Amino acid sequence: MGVAPPRPSEFEPILLFDSVGKEHRFYFQVHLSTGLGITAHEINERGQPCGYSFSVMQHPATPSTDAYTKLVEKMKIGLSVRYLQSSDFGSFSSQNRLYIKNNSIVGRIEENETGPTAVIDGIEYSWEELGQFVSSQMGFNFRLECFDPYDEIDFSSKVERADSLLWLEGPHFEETEKKFQ
Repeated sequence: MGVAPPRPSEFEPILLFDSVGKEHRFYFQVHLSTGLGITAHEINERGQPCGYSFSVMQHPATPSTDAYTKLVEKMKIGLSVRYLQSSDFGSFSSQNRLYIKNNSIVGRIEENETGPTAVIDGIEYSWEELGQFVSSQMGFNFRLECFDPYDEIDFSSKVERADSLLWLEGPHFEETEKKFQ
């Protein structure tokens, strides 16, 4: 038995704003298979999904309005974070380029007629452009982790890590300093 194709949504499109005040209109698709899934995505002028896309998957007996509420909350959190930032060289604007705002990027892997792309902050970029963003972190280590669209994602743009130089401040610093005097 195959999976039923997505059916039109019972939910009307909604308009939400991202962290810089840009509006985004989302359309919904409801999927029912091993669970109740709802996907919200923007649509381009050709009627195809583009830009931001968010999904949730709930138990099949979950009321669709509960799943919808959870999805809208996920959308608001996802839209509230900006992962790329432009350098601001003022009158030398031709020198501006995008770079990773903090330590991490959350995005989506897509594909167009030229090959794989990355959608970050609702905008599609080539792998070459993604490489330019990452080059601002030259010499750093990184972890590429892929998530199912229905997974819960930590949208924070600054991942908390243990301080690798913890001995330079706080009570540990005084203890360490005494040992080496």
